[in-house]
Amino acid sequence: MKYWDAVLLAQEQMDRAKADMKLVEEKIEVKEQERREAARAKEPPELIAAIDKEIDRLVQKERELRKELASTAGEVLAAPQ
Repeated sequence: MKYWDAVLLAQEQMDRAKADMKLVEEKIEVKEQERREAARAKEPPELIAAIDKEIDRLVQKERELRKELASTAGEVLAAPQ
């Protein structure tokens, strides 16, 4: 594969990862708001724990996407021209 083809492919992967990351960040914000509202409404601890667990899962997914983004960028920079 030619260098510029690899760059274009990597750019597409990075664009997808950025879009996915934005969606995950939005979901995190929604869940954090949901958690605040549940706490204010004195919802059962089990519900709040379930929301916390979902937030943790989304944060982990965001970390994985950031690693993927960094890895892809690093591969492009390290590729021979």
